[in-house]
Amino acid sequence: MNINNKYSLFTILVFTILFLKLNYASTRNISKNKRLLLHCKKICSNKNNNRKLKKFCKKCLPLDILHKNKSPENNKIFENNENFENNKISYYNILFENKNSSIIHLSNSTKFDYHKIENLIVFGDSNSSVGTNYTDMTYTGMNHSGGKNWPLYLKDFNKMKLWNYATPRAPIYEKLFNDSRDLKTQCDYFYENMSKGKKFYNTWNENNSIFAFWFGTIDIGFRNHNYKTVEELAKNFFNLIERMYDYGLRNILILGAPPLYRIPSHRSFTKCRDISDENCIKFLKNEVLTFNNEIMAKSNIFFNKHKDINLIYCSTVDIFENIISNCNKYKFKDCINTWRSNKKNNVNDYFWANSHLSDLANKILARDINELLSSLNKSTS
Repeated sequence: MNINNKYSLFTILVFTILFLKLNYASTRNISKNKRLLLHCKKICSNKNNNRKLKKFCKKCLPLDILHKNKSPENNKIFENNENFENNKISYYNILFENKNSSIIHLSNSTKFDYHKIENLIVFGDSNSSVGTNYTDMTYTGMNHSGGKNWPLYLKDFNKMKLWNYATPRAPIYEKLFNDSRDLKTQCDYFYENMSKGKKFYNTWNENNSIFAFWFGTIDIGFRNHNYKTVEELAKNFFNLIERMYDYGLRNILILGAPPLYRIPSHRSFTKCRDISDENCIKFLKNEVLTFNNEIMAKSNIFFNKHKDINLIYCSTVDIFENIISNCNKYKFKDCINTWRSNKKNNVNDYFWANSHLSDLANKILARDINELLSSLNKSTS
C-alpha cells in the first residue's frame, strides 16, 4: 500500500470517529421522546411482516414530533409565552404530536384511559348538534350531514353514552343569532343537569368522561369584527372551560376551527360579502390560523395551571385538507361542491353535504379522533 492510500485511510478513519462523536453528542442533547422516535424510525423503516414488530411500530406513530408539522408557523403560538422556558415546548407536558398536528397534554396524576371513558359530553355548534332535548337529554339525532355526524359516530366507536349540548349557530360567548345558545348557555344547561346534586350527576365522574368542544365557525364567520378580537374569544373560551373544571372536567378534547375558506358557501360569511373571493379566502385563512393558534397557546397555559387534566387539541384544518387533497383515496367523487346542489346523487359521494360535512366525512373525522385517543392508551402503557 502506498503512502497516499495510507494517508487517505487515516483521514477517513479520523473523520469517521469525529462524526460518530458528534452524532452521539447531538443525540444526548435531544429530548427523551425524540430519541425514542429516532429509535422507532430506525427499527420500523424497513418493511417487515413480523406481527410483533408491526404492533411495536404502530405504538410509535403518535410520537412523531420531529417533522411534517414541526414548522415555524406551528411554533409561533409559543412565542412570548412566559410558561415555557426559552419559548420551547416542554415534551414532559406535550408528550405527543401526531400526523394531524394534534397536541397532547397528559397528566401525571390523572391517568387517561380512553377505553374506560363511558361518557362523551359535547359542546359546539351545528357541526356537532344532534337535536337535544335539554330537559331529559334525549336527542333525535337530527343534523346536517345527510346521515350521522361525528359525535354519533364517535360514541359508537368507543361505546360511550352521548350527552350533547351543542346548538346550531352557537358562538363561544355572544349571542349573534336570536335562536342560538352560546357556550356559556350550554355550560348553564350542563350545570342544571349534571353538576353536583342535579338529576344526572351520578351518571358520570371526572375519570370516566371526556368533554369535547368544537367552536370557531360562527365566531370567525359571523361575528362583528369590531366587537370581539380573537384573543378575547379565546380568553372567554377558557374562562368557561375553567368553570367546567370546577364542575369536574378533567379530560378535554378541543377540535380546532375548520378551514372555513374550503366551505363551498364561504362567501356568505359576514366579512366576505363585499370583497373579492381572493380576499375572502385570504381573510378566512388568516382568521382561522389566528384563532387556532390562540386556542393552542391558551391550552398550554391552562394545562400548566391545572396539572391534573388531560387535554387533547385536534387540528381539523389538517384533517380536512388531507381528505380534500386525497379525495378519491377517501372514496369521495367530489370534495369541492355540495350534495345539496346535486341531491339526485349519493350524499356520501360528497365531502360537503351543504356547508357541513357529509355522513362519510363525519365518519372519517370521528374515526381519526377515535384512533388518536386510542393511540394514547398504547403509547403510555
